[in-house]
Amino acid sequence: MKCKSASGVLCDRRRSLKLKGKFYRTAIRPAMLYGTECWAVKHQHVHKMGVAEIRMLRGMCGHTRKDKIVNEDIRGKVGVAEVEGKMRENRLRWFGHVQRRPTDTPVRRCDYGTEVRGRRGRERPRKTLEETLRKDLEYLDLTEDMTQNRAQWRSRIHIADPTCELQNQAQVMSKLKNQMGEIAEFMGQMQEQSELFDSTVEIVEVITLESGMEVRDEPKTSKPSHNMDEQLLFEEEEDNKATEPTLVFKPFPDFGSPTKNKEKSKFLLGPNN
Repeated sequence: MKCKSASGVLCDRRRSLKLKGKFYRTAIRPAMLYGTECWAVKHQHVHKMGVAEIRMLRGMCGHTRKDKIVNEDIRGKVGVAEVEGKMRENRLRWFGHVQRRPTDTPVRRCDYGTEVRGRRGRERPRKTLEETLRKDLEYLDLTEDMTQNRAQWRSRIHIADPTCELQNQAQVMSKLKNQMGEIAEFMGQMQEQSELFDSTVEIVEVITLESGMEVRDEPKTSKPSHNMDEQLLFEEEEDNKATEPTLVFKPFPDFGSPTKNKEKSKFLLGPNN
């Protein structure tokens, strides 16, 4: 399928970029990558495929090279991954299918590791599919034993489009926003409760001050001890001493001399006698 035959959808400005990208991923790119599973890809092949892809994506966005927009930004708008990564994914996916087949099947008779007998010519030999697969395995840090586990193999070789990543990021951001909103609401409720408590405390203080009541701390209860008992007994004795009448004794004067006898008589009979 040629890109020009689908220009009515890809180049229509009334269509959204999301719809254009989905149409490109389902119709255009599979036609471009048809048969690449068995290609001994060279650098010039990858370069030509990348140039053709970016020209189509740039036309879908309505931009030209004069706008000087980076290729990664254009791929991010449409939601399309690089064609080189998708070509590698196709090769490794087919390689996993072949390796999981029994050894007696026809597809395993022509192994990738077969040696070609004969005289080697001058210059560098032609690039083979075995060499391409070996570089792909080294690039992704994979081994041939991993192909037996299909789920693990598919997850390791998969190249996700930017659209999926953006959707996941949007979902994560929406969850974070909801959580932040719940936290802010909870903090607002706690602040309202604290303000209400402070206002009630101020009202109680004003009422106690106007009524002349003293706010005292509650007496602390403690366990009885021998020292406290002795102190209580001592206080009771002091109270008893304070209530008992006190007798004051004056010293008796000396009446040896006659002058002192007069004082004696005055003392005994009183000052009027």
